[in-house]
Amino acid sequence: MLAAMDAYEERKVPYLGNLIANVSFAEHIDAPSAHAALRRADDLSWLELRILGIFDDGESYPMPARPIPKSSDWPTWTVAKALQELINPPKSLLKNARSTGSRGQMGYDLNLDAISMQSGGTLICGLMELGSIPKSDRSPIFEMLSRDQEPEEHEAAEFGSAQRA
Repeated sequence: MLAAMDAYEERKVPYLGNLIANVSFAEHIDAPSAHAALRRADDLSWLELRILGIFDDGESYPMPARPIPKSSDWPTWTVAKALQELINPPKSLLKNARSTGSRGQMGYDLNLDAISMQSGGTLICGLMELGSIPKSDRSPIFEMLSRDQEPEEHEAAEFGSAQRA
């Protein structure tokens, strides 16, 4: 099982190589910043890199105006969880847009189309050249995020969580 996990994660190695090469020749990146970028990038999974590649290429992958999907199937749950981890600390490479509620209270727009890159996400994407990840590796994730959720699937997921409560 560990060998399979390693083989899957090895797919990020060329992009780590891009980061090392780009950091080496970038005059505007000092040693502490380069070290931070390398540590941050190494902590990202192959799935997270592909998600960043999708949000970095909004022209090819326009996000729908709907929330992050909630699903009882493992693939969608895994993608949604990885996306949430990229938004939340400690990673914080993506962000939700701020919004104002109907009564003037400040909050966040939780729809997919309101998610954008934080500056760290933009830097990592550029240095790693995540836009060069083949579309065949990014498109299935985009389709998972974009597809309509079946009402009965959503109800079944809610019913299952209510049963466990």
